Amino acid sequence: MHTELTLAASDPGLPPLPPGLQGRALAAVHEGVLRLGMRIVAEPLSPDQWNLLIRLLSESEGGKVQRYYHDKDRRLALGSILLQRAATSWVLGKRFSDINIERTRTYNKPYVNAKDSRLPQWNYNVSHHGDWVVLASEPFHAVGTDLVDVGDRPFEAMTALEYLEHFKRHLTPAEWQGLRSVGRDGEASQYRAFYRVWAMKEAYVKAIGVGLSFPVRRLECSVVDVGADLTGMEADGVEEELMMDGYIMTDWRLRLVSLPPSYLWCTAVGPKPTAHHLPSPGNVRHCAPCSACLYAPPSPSKRICGTSTAIATATPASSAPHDILRKKVCVLTIRDCLPLGVQAQWDALSLVGPIANRSSNTG
Repeated sequence: MHTELTLAASDPGLPPLPPGLQGRALAAVHEGVLRLGMRIVAEPLSPDQWNLLIRLLSESEGGKVQRYYHDKDRRLALGSILLQRAATSWVLGKRFSDINIERTRTYNKPYVNAKDSRLPQWNYNVSHHGDWVVLASEPFHAVGTDLVDVGDRPFEAMTALEYLEHFKRHLTPAEWQGLRSVGRDGEASQYRAFYRVWAMKEAYVKAIGVGLSFPVRRLECSVVDVGADLTGMEADGVEEELMMDGYIMTDWRLRLVSLPPSYLWCTAVGPKPTAHHLPSPGNVRHCAPCSACLYAPPSPSKRICGTSTAIATATPASSAPHDILRKKVCVLTIRDCLPLGVQAQWDALSLVGPIANRSSNTG
């Protein structure tokens, strides 16, 4: 079963499968459905280990990582590349040295060309915030992901509503009213509810590959305070609906899960838009989303405002077996992502504390 994955376990140029991706989870790797997380900022790194990791990257990747001023930002950039390379190795059987991470010309979304592989439509998306880097991948559908620390307070001098006022033009009237009134424990509830809404919107626009050039005010999410302990999201998470222009997006699925201590991770999965479907001036219309074209005139869909009784006909973005795989988050260490031939070198290097190659610039 899964012969190529078994052979990869002894290839020094490939990272062996970590325990979290073995056994029943092996099906996820074979199908290309991954949900990976790495708390890289919390891992101790010696200068020698840091240099070993940099040597694994291409010259351009290494230069990009080293250009960051703060140690935390360098680690997050490095973790993102390691997750992308490890996921590509496990799913497509590519050696680290053969992986070329490219970016879309218009919106700078990272990808690996999988056209000649057994999963030619395989794609992934990465996000990072605070201590964590996360990656989600899908074999057939578009995928976007966003990670946020719901305990983050960017401007302590501002009230929650003063901070949220900066985002008001990106929110629907219902969302803004909901954020103003939510409050099981004051401003903390408003922050948590806002971060949840924003993570869902950003995961969607990253999935369709256009980022915040998309008018996210067209998107609407329910406003819910997830609670200080993110209750109910620590295991399989919860599935949420997203609306565009008042229509339920029946062919998109969004799942929210939590990571410790206070992170909310949203993944959006739906149909892949083709190039002529992407928004551009004059091509973003008031419309109902559909699996055929995200920006076409309204298609049959269920409108929650009650003005239409048509029933949605779009095909859901996933099947039941894949849904099971999407619920399993595998938390990795740096070592888990390294090729087999490098892991021995990693183990031999002694840990002498945090990296100090730019001690004067660490933040």
